[in-house]
Amino acid sequence: LIEHKCYELLKQLDGYYILCSQKTNIYYKDINESTLCSLNLKKFDITNIREEIIMYYKNILKNCYEEFIFNLKKVDIILDGCNISYHNHRNLDYKYIIKILKHALQKYKNPLFIIHKRHLKSKCNNIKILKTKYKKYLYTTPYNVYDDYFLILGMIYNNIPVITNDIFRDHVFDMFKLFDTKNNRIKNYISE
Repeated sequence: LIEHKCYELLKQLDGYYILCSQKTNIYYKDINESTLCSLNLKKFDITNIREEIIMYYKNILKNCYEEFIFNLKKVDIILDGCNISYHNHRNLDYKYIIKILKHALQKYKNPLFIIHKRHLKSKCNNIKILKTKYKKYLYTTPYNVYDDYFLILGMIYNNIPVITNDIFRDHVFDMFKLFDTKNNRIKNYISE
């Protein structure tokens, strides 16, 4: 749309989640200043249903909720511990988790590495390092609770990114049932 100068059509996309291959909206020099302002699309917003979603997860997490919210203070990015671990024939390979956490620490002040309790039983060296040297960045989720709940709640509660390969398809579908008129906003917010 930018390449073909469809600026009026671009304005109609305001408020929608868009992946753009261009580095910036200021691609053509012949666009006047007032048009440039209208080309900057808004970040997808779920402010008006944020509290409903938080209450939904508060009811699911019950006893874990308050502790998790306490751990979210100042967190500026969440890392999906299990998901970013390499799956090798249904086994987790933790060889990259310390590198990923170190990389996150270069770009963010307070990452939170969320991993399920059962995965911390591994005797591999990187898990030992994670549990000792990086313990303050670690949050372990309890048995019988999906770690995805914590990822989505943290993302929405603090309005922060999550490093994951997960697209949360099942969880988005569950929210579709609860927030049927707002479901695309939730899906696009999570995708973003």
